[in-house]
Amino acid sequence: MRGKFLLPLLVMIFANVWLFGDVWWNRSGTLTGEITFDDCHLIGPDSHYLHKEGRYFTLNIPSPPILDGKVMADTAGYGRRKQARTAYLLIEQGGPVFEEHRARLAEERKDWSGSGKVIGPNDLVFADSAAEVADLKTPDPDSTGHAIVKGYVRLHENGQGKEYFFRELARSSIAIHSDYRDIFKEIYARDKPAGVTYPSASPDSCTLEYRITLSFGARYEPWISRVERL
Repeated sequence: MRGKFLLPLLVMIFANVWLFGDVWWNRSGTLTGEITFDDCHLIGPDSHYLHKEGRYFTLNIPSPPILDGKVMADTAGYGRRKQARTAYLLIEQGGPVFEEHRARLAEERKDWSGSGKVIGPNDLVFADSAAEVADLKTPDPDSTGHAIVKGYVRLHENGQGKEYFFRELARSSIAIHSDYRDIFKEIYARDKPAGVTYPSASPDSCTLEYRITLSFGARYEPWISRVERL
């Protein structure tokens, strides 16, 4: 009878030790990346998506289509459409790759009507991918932040008979520590009042109130390391 209750307890203890050990390992040693943004990056189109319970938000990192010969050669052998290959992805904040992406978005949306023409404040972009971290390009010196994450390179069809490779995160949800949840609930309530499905303010009219820092550790996994009132 004792063993009936002891085994589940031991399993739970082992799982928690494993989990906290994994977190400790990720956050120990030298940071592998850091990205800083403000609360206005959580509203409007192309923004990160904040969930109302304040427990997590979803990173939105766009991927320009991968067209250059080197990357296409590296991704050979994918086989069937939409098959994904694991990779390490380089995120850059600002810089030439982002500026090219923003110009492409502006061109695509110039004939759109209504709020679809708006390009949000998010300035993150996938700038490179490789099977091994050592094969990633050096972050561009003109970018204001960068990080390496785990993810995929996936083949997509654009609906017009053309196929492109795109990069995507393996895990896009960022857990919000209990110390910060009230702040993120405040941000959500400010920008999405009760009964309003979409943000009530545009990115251009948003007033900056908080600076949020994501740090990336030894396992290339992010966590919220600082939230500062501006």
